[in-house]
Amino acid sequence: MIDATVEVPEEPAGSPTGELPGWSDSDRDLAEAYWGKLSQSAKDLFSVLINHPGEKFTGDELARELGLPGGRQSVKSVLTWPGR
Repeated sequence: MIDATVEVPEEPAGSPTGELPGWSDSDRDLAEAYWGKLSQSAKDLFSVLINHPGEKFTGDELARELGLPGGRQSVKSVLTWPGR
């Protein structure tokens, strides 16, 4: 076994106030390119999360919302390979 030490910033990522900077044009381009590579199931999953900010879901709840027959395992599959 190997012991490893890592440095962790005292402040979380983003600004100290917790506010994130606005999106730049290059951020939008990257997001559009990423979105375009997602499967329809992955887009549907992310859409549910985007449309319900701050709301918590179990894997089974998401599966029911998305009509995935395999329950939380189906949600896991969507997230394992979102471009498939």
